[in-house]
Amino acid sequence: MIKWFGILTSVLTMSLISSCDLPETKEGDVVAKVHAQTLYDSDIPSWITGHADSVQLKEVFVDKWIRDKTVLTAAEKELKSSVDIDKLVNDYRESLLMLQFEQYLITHHMDSIVTQAQIQAYYENHKTEFVLQEEAVKAVYIQCSDAASVKVIDKAWKKIKPGSWSISMDSLNCSHSWVNDQVWLKKSTIESTLPDNIKSKISWKKNGKFDIELDSTSYFIYLADVVKPRELSPLSLVKENIIKLILHKRKKDLMKEYEEKLVQKGIKNKQITLVK
Repeated sequence: MIKWFGILTSVLTMSLISSCDLPETKEGDVVAKVHAQTLYDSDIPSWITGHADSVQLKEVFVDKWIRDKTVLTAAEKELKSSVDIDKLVNDYRESLLMLQFEQYLITHHMDSIVTQAQIQAYYENHKTEFVLQEEAVKAVYIQCSDAASVKVIDKAWKKIKPGSWSISMDSLNCSHSWVNDQVWLKKSTIESTLPDNIKSKISWKKNGKFDIELDSTSYFIYLADVVKPRELSPLSLVKENIIKLILHKRKKDLMKEYEEKLVQKGIKNKQITLVK
């Protein structure tokens, strides 16, 4: 790459500067030129010039500069008549300012705390937004291939009932497990770890207990409770989404209120004039 870079630099420099000597200026020695643009030695970042591999790093830097300026020159030539660069830059600048100002208002003027009461109220007032697309379950799920662990699980499995699981999974050698049947999960959370021929053997429509062995692996699934699709989702499954929705509404309301204050202030101070 370095060898190629040397050839490229030589060709471009010779073709663009012709046979003129590169002058010494207040910016330092000229390193390269692309059309009317000049790269001076002083433009090379200090972290490059002070690096142990400064020669190679400088070559890479100059190579990129030449390539970038060459493409930019071509872009300016080809797009000059069809693209209003100044407008694009100004639009981008305004968008950045608006975004930064919005973030400033959120940080300094918006209450970011959402209470459980507010979450509950939103949930109650927007129930149609939280209809399940799949089953929600309270479950105990264990996938295990270790014979000794399976023996321990099998003994407890015969007596399992809601909230009764007390065996620590840390003492067992199992690949997947979820034993808190007091917490709601989406069916897909469990299904994502199951082989297809095991999924087909599970009925998710009602409470039930399944103990299936396949290829020396035992799958234990206990459904303590089930909420069916098209029914209202349990609150715990949509809580984080509700918090986001509440904060998003607060942000919109804050921006609208602040915007209106600024406009009214501008009209009052005759800084805004509507010409009919």
